[in-house]
Amino acid sequence: MFSGTKISLPLFGWVFLVIWVGQVTKAVIVEAVREGVSAEAAAQLADLKKPAMAEAAERLLADKGWLPQVLRLPQAALAA
Repeated sequence: MFSGTKISLPLFGWVFLVIWVGQVTKAVIVEAVREGVSAEAAAQLADLKKPAMAEAAERLLADKGWLPQVLRLPQAALAA
């Protein structure tokens, strides 16, 4: 859809939302924190219930520029 443009969703205000988290598994939330913050931060979330995990993940990923895989451009497009 955006193949001919360079767009940065984090610059346009995409944020990790608890609403989005309600649509994914706990494993996806933990993986998002691992990718966006650190393995240590992700490990700390592993035993939380989903609502608490979602809130913690939202705080941890704030201002990190992390995007779900489906919203990321292929690396080749970024290099162009």
